[in-house]
Amino acid sequence: MLMPIDQPDLLSIVFRVGVALAVWWGIAGSLIAEDYQEGFEGPDTSWMVDRGAAPVAVHRHERSADAALIRTGRQAESVSVQTQPDSSVVCRLVHPLPPTVRMDETQVAVWVWSDHPGVSVSVRVRFPRQLNPRTSKPLVVSITGDQHRGGGQYQRLAVKLDDREFASSMRRVRDVAQRQLGIRNVNDQGAYLDQITIHLTEEARTWNLALDDLELRPVVTPPDLETGQDTESYAGSRIRIGDDRILLDHQPLFPLFMPYHGEQPPVLASSLCNVIWVPDYLDQELLQKCAEAGLGVMATPPQPDFARESPDDTGLAPFGANTDPVLLWMLDARIPADQVEHAATWAEMVRDADRHRERPILADVMANEREFHRSVDFLGVSRSILHSSVTPQTYLETLEQRRRLSLPGKPMFTLIPTEPSPEWLNTRFAGATVPVVEPEQIWMLANAALAAGYKGLGYLTYQSLEGNAVGVEERRRAIEIQNFRIRLIEPWLATGKVLLTLPVQVGPSSVTREGKKLSPLASRWDVRPLADDQSPEAQAASKIRATALECDQGLIILVNWLDQESQYQPGAMNANDVYLLLNRNIVHAWELTTTSLREHTLEVTPVAGGTQIRLKQFDQSAVILISKDQLAEEVIRKRVEQYRPVASKAWAGLARAKLSRVRAVHEELVSLVPREFKVAHAERFLRQASYYVDQCEKALLADRLTEVEQHAVSAMLNLRHLQSAYWSQAVAPLTSPVASPHAICFQTLPDHWRMANALQGEIQTAKSESTTPVVVNESQNLLPSGEFESLKGLLDAGWHRESFQEGPLVSRAELLEPGRSGRSCLHLSVATKGASKLLATTFDEPSVRMTSPPLAVVAGQLVKIRGQVRIMKSMQQTRDGLVITDSLLGPSGSLRFQNSTSGGGWQPFELIREVPQDGEFQVTIELFGLGAASLDSLQISTIDLATP
Repeated sequence: MLMPIDQPDLLSIVFRVGVALAVWWGIAGSLIAEDYQEGFEGPDTSWMVDRGAAPVAVHRHERSADAALIRTGRQAESVSVQTQPDSSVVCRLVHPLPPTVRMDETQVAVWVWSDHPGVSVSVRVRFPRQLNPRTSKPLVVSITGDQHRGGGQYQRLAVKLDDREFASSMRRVRDVAQRQLGIRNVNDQGAYLDQITIHLTEEARTWNLALDDLELRPVVTPPDLETGQDTESYAGSRIRIGDDRILLDHQPLFPLFMPYHGEQPPVLASSLCNVIWVPDYLDQELLQKCAEAGLGVMATPPQPDFARESPDDTGLAPFGANTDPVLLWMLDARIPADQVEHAATWAEMVRDADRHRERPILADVMANEREFHRSVDFLGVSRSILHSSVTPQTYLETLEQRRRLSLPGKPMFTLIPTEPSPEWLNTRFAGATVPVVEPEQIWMLANAALAAGYKGLGYLTYQSLEGNAVGVEERRRAIEIQNFRIRLIEPWLATGKVLLTLPVQVGPSSVTREGKKLSPLASRWDVRPLADDQSPEAQAASKIRATALECDQGLIILVNWLDQESQYQPGAMNANDVYLLLNRNIVHAWELTTTSLREHTLEVTPVAGGTQIRLKQFDQSAVILISKDQLAEEVIRKRVEQYRPVASKAWAGLARAKLSRVRAVHEELVSLVPREFKVAHAERFLRQASYYVDQCEKALLADRLTEVEQHAVSAMLNLRHLQSAYWSQAVAPLTSPVASPHAICFQTLPDHWRMANALQGEIQTAKSESTTPVVVNESQNLLPSGEFESLKGLLDAGWHRESFQEGPLVSRAELLEPGRSGRSCLHLSVATKGASKLLATTFDEPSVRMTSPPLAVVAGQLVKIRGQVRIMKSMQQTRDGLVITDSLLGPSGSLRFQNSTSGGGWQPFELIREVPQDGEFQVTIELFGLGAASLDSLQISTIDLATP
């Protein structure tokens, strides 16, 4: 196993007798080999007692002339120590050796007298040309040898280092180094030993030891030490990845990257991204500009020709010095699960071409994470949930699950969507409003990834950040502010590991339980929240997720509001008096914002079981720091002072840009929204937001930078109140927000109401009159056999049935009696065979699928899909359940039914889709997880529209 040895910044691989590392070293004939012997004569001791963290009392440490303790000569070194119980090694005696190259002839041993068994010996081996990615220093390992039998006698303790023993364990060493440090191939060239250690193990006792006749032969000084060569010059890449962390030039790095779309590098640098994903790694002008702006470069390497039978036969040409600005190689994004072999071949070819620089390889994949992770250094897992029926909670759970499915000890990243998915953009009518991703949604997804322990973020953009389209300014400012948050605590996040999820409560504590008063000594945490508590405080607490990360510098607590519908339109996401319970005793904690590090906004109270932390005010997210020492706190304060002037300008710009956009949409909605769907207090929300934006800009001019952020946050809160109110009114009659192509976000609500009014047969006047479409004709039901009365009729009509049998699962697609209106309905079910039991896993792939026959549709039409769904019992072991997907929008527009329908009865659903071009239209019905669902009365019709 890899474990620390004599220095806190070194790692060792400790093995028993016969386990060693394989190194081949050619020794020039001109080198002169000598022997080293130490008889421990003279007055001064030379062994060092290393107590480590264990309570050890040294009773005696001297050169002794006691004949009973001498093996040869006139003296021996005598040690008497008192140890206490510990987990493993409780004390060590360390002695330096002259640095010597490990060879087949190498012998090292020491004679030890001990009155107890449990004494062992090891030697330290250094690999000068292999960096430990965690310490950025040469890798150090420890090879263990003989163990003493005790009995008050001398015994020769040796470590075998001959070629046979050394070579036999190389495979195991590489495996350990790869799993725990991310080192794919240990560079053992020039390995040498320089220290011998005596380990005291077993239970608490007084140890009496004598050491005599230390011998090492032959001694051959490593050439690197003779010439003074810098051993770290063999590092190759500036970036090192291992132990779930990334180092750039020996400093912790949290990669923040985005694709290049023609922006000027200084603009990209102002976003605080530290890596730019360029389209062409040979574009020397762009690479140079990025370097001048202080930006790292990520590029896609040449791809092999996989059409060839053996694409790796030809290989890739070696990368030259012209690629030195490239820090990372990115294979691709959203690589399908079945492309593991292709990705492995590609990665290996890149490594062969990059052997002199050894730059890390990245890939973003859809599934099969562990197999992909074996081939790449930095794995990406991404999910696009915005404007879909997948909730933020599900998003976080998916990231956590995929993290567990990957290789331990290797970091992961995710791609954050900052613009609508291509499916929502490509299926809109010409001239339709383009959806906008809200700044709060970018922050929500990024913060969820941080809480899941991801060590890098990529911001997916499809257009330049220098554009002037609606929402671009907000997008740029949102990315900038999120990166400020991360860069402030970059060393913390880069070294952090997920520790635990904290209990959360909101608002006043319950003072009674089962009608009885609580003890005055009890805290709010002694009352278990009721499962059916529907109070606003309980509902708010259920949406707040607090995660603790343990870092080299201390603890981070990331608090995030994950609302059920924030993937469409974020709500208020605001609460006062949020309480967290940390199972540790702390005295101080600080809340970090982009403009301040403050303690007064928190209240820290010791309670039974740990420490209660009260957030007096909470808006969307919070970062709480608990540092190990004052130095870490001072470093953060200096970073805040450095970034706060620029961060304040970003907040002011963001608040002003969002106010302008929301006001424009509001002015459109005033004339479009029917009277019964009008939003009360809309003008008041706008006035309040405008007031705070003005205060924000005044504070910026007065250099009151903390107030700038506070006023901007208040302005955006009022705007979210207004947006959420409009959106909630619009989606209230719908099966789901994805039922309408224009109800997926606030920005497109004017188009939603134009379409809804047209479907209701209403023609708007005034401003909207010229653009409001009119229904000309609605067809009859075009879908054959949608009543599911005959299995033969289904198949004859062109329905396609697929069943994916896996392991102990049995899946069925059948007709079941009775139906909702007719004789039968379509019934999908997945169950286990017999008494088979499944592990508590989540099924991410469907077990059964039905696909409708294709129907011809014409550009400019609307397609209406209607049907009835029944789920008697909520689906198990899935985040999806019954999924209904159309061929126009694909998974982005899927309807999901996971919980039981009301009373186990039938529930109607309806979808409206726009047809951007002539083609075919199909509906796919899938079942995920364990359980059953029924479908009936499925109808598809087309609607012809005209604009007056």
